[in-house]
Amino acid sequence: MGITEDNPFFDVTFADTANQVTISSSIAYKYGLKVGDTFTLEDTEADQLYAFEVHEITQYAPNFTVFMPYDKAVDLFGEPDDFYNVVFADHDLGVESGRLYSTTTKEDVKKAAGIFSAQMQGMIFTIGGVSIVIFAIVLYLMMKVMIDRSSFSIALIKIFGFRNKEVRKMYLDGNFYVVALGALISLPLAKLLMDAMYEPAFVPNVACGVDKSFPIWMYVAVLVGILVLYFIINYLLVHRIKQMVPAEVLKNRE
Repeated sequence: MGITEDNPFFDVTFADTANQVTISSSIAYKYGLKVGDTFTLEDTEADQLYAFEVHEITQYAPNFTVFMPYDKAVDLFGEPDDFYNVVFADHDLGVESGRLYSTTTKEDVKKAAGIFSAQMQGMIFTIGGVSIVIFAIVLYLMMKVMIDRSSFSIALIKIFGFRNKEVRKMYLDGNFYVVALGALISLPLAKLLMDAMYEPAFVPNVACGVDKSFPIWMYVAVLVGILVLYFIINYLLVHRIKQMVPAEVLKNRE
């Protein structure tokens, strides 16, 4: 894409030479390119190769785009000075419709993306919701089994005057450190596994790049959510401990 450096649509800067270009972030992500790297583009119709050096990477994820100065672009491809194959504008230019192949507005792009988002939204919420439910059920059952297996011991120590608060500290509160430590280890590990699964090569036919990085607040939010679930389950199990009475010892004795 040949553009002027002062254009209002793309935040790009150019080098003095034609072989140094600015690339979109989607290309940089997809092929692991960095500033200073050299890459080659092939014109299959003209059977010609073009080598460029990455001068800068600009944030533009929707498509694979290489930016260079307009005058150098028309010289490189042998086009006249008034050649345009695409025009960006923030208002109607009044060009006759017969001279345009197609017109795409920002609303058209948002509408197309909205259709995909609407189709995927149900599945996204379903997967997320089911994952939370499964995690809560597994955590509850594991802690409940531990309490049930210790019912005799809990009833016995209640005979010796231990209160429910002290019983909770002995049988439940220790799980907090296990859950918290497990979450601290599992969150970054799960992120590494997901990144490895969804490498750019995983979707070679998609001409776009997606930033998979998580901001710090997202890790904190997931960790807080896990701990909130733990405290809710802990509260439910405390009620179960209260229901265990010293008579449990006599039942087992009989």
